[in-house]
Amino acid sequence: MFTRTELELLTLAQLKILCNRYGLRPTGSGAYKVGWEATAPNLGYILKTN
Repeated sequence: MFTRTELELLTLAQLKILCNRYGLRPTGSGAYKVGWEATAPNLGYILKTN
């Protein structure tokens, strides 16, 4: 699972790659980093259940 600080350090491109790898879409607009930062914390849950 990622902390908010870890997510804020990632670039927009890195967040997109990370979320796309697991089939996650951004919350709101994909053109803004905040949309991907809101989605990425769900990765911890997804990785635990798979």
